[in-house]
Amino acid sequence: FYDGKDREQLVYRKSVVAVLLPAVVMVASMMFWLVVRYWKKLSMASCVRYMVTTSVVFLFMVYPDTIRAMLLLFSCKDLGTEGTYLTRDYDIKCWTDGHMPFALSVGIVGIVCWGFGLPFVA
Repeated sequence: FYDGKDREQLVYRKSVVAVLLPAVVMVASMMFWLVVRYWKKLSMASCVRYMVTTSVVFLFMVYPDTIRAMLLLFSCKDLGTEGTYLTRDYDIKCWTDGHMPFALSVGIVGIVCWGFGLPFVA
């Protein structure tokens, strides 16, 4: 169905979506409550309270999947003489020119922002 390079790109795209999902959820909840505010004539204080509540609930719903996706970028298995391969997809060789820059940039940024940042801010 997918050849090796397409599968590798698919794994990386899923990881990027997992990193961006919490931010998209926050923005979507803010936009929703701003629309409701103008439609129902809510006060700004009520609107902010609803935004925060909705964001916190949804963020903690997607939190485990987001962290899992980031940690899977570093989960490699040694297959002996074949080398180390990503456990998420054994077609992707770990710490190569394709994997290492992606894991270090998207993986580390995602873990720092969402893994440590979200619980610290909450």
